[in-house]
Amino acid sequence: MFGKKFFGSRLLFIGFISLLVGVGCQNYRFEPYDESNPMPTPNMESVRSKVAEGSSSIQNFSDLYTDTVQAGAKEGAIASGMISLDPLLLGKVDSSYTLYIIARNFGKDQPPVPLAVQKFKGVQFPLHYQLTQRDIMIQDMEVGDLVWVDVLYDKDGDPMTKDDLGAIGSFAKNPIKPGSGDVDIVLKPTGG
Repeated sequence: MFGKKFFGSRLLFIGFISLLVGVGCQNYRFEPYDESNPMPTPNMESVRSKVAEGSSSIQNFSDLYTDTVQAGAKEGAIASGMISLDPLLLGKVDSSYTLYIIARNFGKDQPPVPLAVQKFKGVQFPLHYQLTQRDIMIQDMEVGDLVWVDVLYDKDGDPMTKDDLGAIGSFAKNPIKPGSGDVDIVLKPTGG
C-alpha cells in the first residue's frame, strides 16, 4: 500500500522542514569581543556638549560616561527588568543551566518566531537584564507595537527540547510596550 514514492516524499518533506527550522533558529551574527576596551563608547556629541557647558556641569568622567552610555542604551531598549527564582527551585537548579530571555512581537499578524534573544550560562540570581536592538535575531526584523517576554532556564542548553527545562517564566503583565522597564520575571518549576 505504501511504496517507496510515499516514504521518499515524506522524508524529503521532513528534511526540508528540519533545514528551515535549523537555519531559521540560528543566530549567525558574530561580533568579536575586544578585551582591551570592553565598555561601550559614550556618545561623543553628548560629551562635547557637556564639556562646552563648562567644567561645573561635570563632576568626573565616570559620571559623564555613565550618563551618555545609559542614554544610548535606552534608545534601543526592548525590555529590561529582573529575573529571580521561585523559592521552590532553590537547590533544584544550578549554574550549569542555560538561561534564555526571549521576546516575541505580539499580535495576530505577527510571526511566532523570536524577535530578540539573550543567552546566559552560569547565572547568579537575581539577574538584571536588558534586551536591546542588538539582541534581534533576524536582520531587518522590526520591533512591533507590543512585545511578549518569556524566560527558559534549560538543563541541556537547547531551548528546543522541552524535557530538560528546569524552569520557565513569563512577565505577569504581558504583552508590553517596547522600551518598558521593570519587566520582572519569576522562574517557576515546570512540573516535570
